[in-house]
Amino acid sequence: MNIKIFDQIPANTVFATGITANAIGGLNMSGTGELLYWVAVKGNANDWSLYCSRNRDIDYIRAFGDKVHFEDHILNVMAADKEVMKRYRH
Repeated sequence: MNIKIFDQIPANTVFATGITANAIGGLNMSGTGELLYWVAVKGNANDWSLYCSRNRDIDYIRAFGDKVHFEDHILNVMAADKEVMKRYRH
């Protein structure tokens, strides 16, 4: 994703979702190898965050999921250029 596309996304919107392994090469939150469901959410301050959970419900993940903090983990599941990554809220 580039900044031009990101800027067109409305605030408070889930703009990407996916499934990955809780392992190296995925989100690797605890290394269990289980599946993790994730959502990327644009915030109200033109920022964004990525949350994950073993629960597959998007609303649940958004409200109660674990926030992903490591840039390499984020980039394992979502393509984002440097300008978009500058807007990531840790």
